[in-house]
Amino acid sequence: MKKFWIGTGIAALLGVGIFGYLSTQQKVTSKPEEAVDEVIETPAANLTGTTVGEKLGLKGTLAANYYLFDADNFQKIKDSDTPYYLNFYANWCPTCAAQAKIDLELFNSQPDNPVVALRVNTLDTDTDADEEDLAAELGVRFQHTLIFFNAAGEETGRLLGTSSTEQIQAELNKAAGI
Repeated sequence: MKKFWIGTGIAALLGVGIFGYLSTQQKVTSKPEEAVDEVIETPAANLTGTTVGEKLGLKGTLAANYYLFDADNFQKIKDSDTPYYLNFYANWCPTCAAQAKIDLELFNSQPDNPVVALRVNTLDTDTDADEEDLAAELGVRFQHTLIFFNAAGEETGRLLGTSSTEQIQAELNKAAGI
């Protein structure tokens, strides 16, 4: 009888602990692809003047100086000695959707930011061979990997998971040499 109560007590404590842990975790939509689509369709807002990306002739605008990756965009950035930020993103990933919202708001609020960002698909149905090659070259093993480069193309920082506006801004400043 004593063993029964000890076992029941341990099970109850374990249940309360698991419930407590799970209740503190990020709430995720039951359909992450809907959240992702909502973020992707956010237009570049209040662009004034010409951004670095516009001057370079980049296409696939998601926000001010924030573009979809393609080999042509990437080559233009590297050839221009422009600092850049790569956000490795998967269309099914709720963490990536949360990061995309942070990034889009940040970049739209700073159209004169000298750093250009590219969203690179990885590990999803939209990933192409160029994106796979880039992820392999940079040792990216997970979506929601964020990598920052200075104008010389040298990596200046790397973050994993959802990062705050302040963390992203600090890495952008480091990449830009500010």
